[in-house]
Amino acid sequence: MNNSYAILAEYRPSQEILFLLQEMMLTETCFPDLFEIDPFGKVRGALVPGRLNGAACFHWSRQVEWPWAILESDLKPHHVVLELGSGASVFTFCLARRCSSLIASDLDQKTIELTKTRAEVLGLENIQSLTIDARSIPFPDNHFDRVFCISTLEHVKDDLDMAFSEIKRVTKLGGMVLITCDL
Repeated sequence: MNNSYAILAEYRPSQEILFLLQEMMLTETCFPDLFEIDPFGKVRGALVPGRLNGAACFHWSRQVEWPWAILESDLKPHHVVLELGSGASVFTFCLARRCSSLIASDLDQKTIELTKTRAEVLGLENIQSLTIDARSIPFPDNHFDRVFCISTLEHVKDDLDMAFSEIKRVTKLGGMVLITCDL
């Protein structure tokens, strides 16, 4: 067993985290395309690493990152939120349920369209799905209460300083930025 899975095996989530994971699994069941049949004929998805349009839909690390980010963010119903590199993940919809307005951004147009479709299915009208590069965020200074970059910035190979500068610029004074990176 590699170290990542050994760490996860020792991880003992709180009741609050278990509740969030359950919410995410229930959200996933609304979208059968999140699941795939593995070579042995078993359905994969939910808390098993799956694939969504060639990208991880519920990678093992998200089981830790997503609940951590939600719990640490102290999201309030009036918050305006930016999620950079959102994919079309259940995390986006969990955030949207906790804030007034969410900008879900990605560089992939298919992912943007999929997020829009899924938001409609879930009846979430507070999500705007846009193509945004973290190095050039098209919003005014001090606009967002919270900015989430969950396993995103490791994909910004050039101009990481520019991405950090832009994130800082659009985050309100007293706001919060939550970042995780796969190593």
